[in-house]
Amino acid sequence: MPHRTMKSLLVGLGLLIALPSSAHAIAFSAPCEAPYVFSNAAVNVVVLPYSQPAAFKETLTKSGEQLAALVQLESMLAIAKYGSIGLVQLVGDPREGCTPDEVLPKLLGQKDGAMEALRPGGGLVLVWGRIYESGADLFVQSFIRFVRRGVNETIDIPVANRTLRGQLTSQAFACTPRRIAVRDLEDVQKQYASARLLHAQPDLSSAAVKLPEGAGPFSFFITDVRGDWVQLEPIARSPGRNDRFQRGWLQARTPAADWSLRRQLPELAFVEAAVGYLAARVPRDASAQQRNGALTSATAALSEYLGRWRENAILDTDPSAPTGTAFALAVPRQLGGFIRLLKDGVTDASLESAQADFQRAAMQAPHSAEARALTALAGFALSYRRARADQSPRPFLGDLQIALGADPGNKILIANVVAAYDLMLTPPTGMPANWSVTGAERQELTRQRDALKPLAGS
Repeated sequence: MPHRTMKSLLVGLGLLIALPSSAHAIAFSAPCEAPYVFSNAAVNVVVLPYSQPAAFKETLTKSGEQLAALVQLESMLAIAKYGSIGLVQLVGDPREGCTPDEVLPKLLGQKDGAMEALRPGGGLVLVWGRIYESGADLFVQSFIRFVRRGVNETIDIPVANRTLRGQLTSQAFACTPRRIAVRDLEDVQKQYASARLLHAQPDLSSAAVKLPEGAGPFSFFITDVRGDWVQLEPIARSPGRNDRFQRGWLQARTPAADWSLRRQLPELAFVEAAVGYLAARVPRDASAQQRNGALTSATAALSEYLGRWRENAILDTDPSAPTGTAFALAVPRQLGGFIRLLKDGVTDASLESAQADFQRAAMQAPHSAEARALTALAGFALSYRRARADQSPRPFLGDLQIALGADPGNKILIANVVAAYDLMLTPPTGMPANWSVTGAERQELTRQRDALKPLAGS
């Protein structure tokens, strides 16, 4: 069985703890009215409860909260390899403010109420969802948002003496709804119950002690990981209680042969990819090898998600989702292009690969100016670098102008068009003859560029 030891890995049930920058931390059942993250962690994953129908029968009343807890545990096993990670499961009623609209501004320091907010530049992946009924069917839909505090997710593409800057279409999306059955929710309850048991050995038949519900804080180091099991080492006793737990093992995931949350929700692979991407981009004491390792793992997780997103999916667009499920494909493909450029550097090969990802994303989000611009930026940069007669950058400049027309106030787009004008006016050495600009064209390009420059801002 795979075996590895993770030092300074901390689990706190509802407890806020100051951590060194290299530590991992996890908090179960933290109150939604006073949310927090582990600010010393490079990246945090915060999971909110999945809302559910008020008419659910009594035996399923906790399904949404339990599903969120399992999402957190599944994520823990998937992302521990990235280092400096925090995970927090929030509990509360979505009808009473336990929603991303209320929680996220607090975690980003934009609104009072967080016990501990994300530090500037820190990464955050927020996961929430809903269980709902349609006729005789039950569905589950997840929502994902990933951010760095105070930072827009962009990628710089150097071209000659200019820099083009691409931006993602969105940093949040609604995943496609997935059909579930009552027995699936019953399996959620069974797995949740199993995940609240602290065993003497990593074996379900060993003696176990049940962790209380909502009676924290209880704090643990995670001293070992073996397959789907994590070893917990108690570091503090809950104030006012006499409970004492010995070192024990918690089963964070059912074996693959049984019911599997990751199989039910392929979007958990995207959560893993987003954490890896953010872990590579958040400034910290990490080597180039560690950052590349995070990007490599993120690529594999992204490939898993894109290969499995149709499983158990309902492919009709959900009109109540503000971003639409199309973004659940477009944004991951764009992120894949970003990861390729970050990992391999901006080369002809990486640009060509990224451009293919951006083109597919633009087909899936045809109304997005950012999606159109990403494709045009990669195409412009690639053609300019290659300086081939059959690959003029002019059509891509036209595409950038069209994208800007669709979003005329976008300063990043304006700056990109200005840079593209500059590059067209200063063509590379050995420029193909058909790239030449006539005197009248040069005058018009100069006029348009000079008109846009004041609008680009700093």
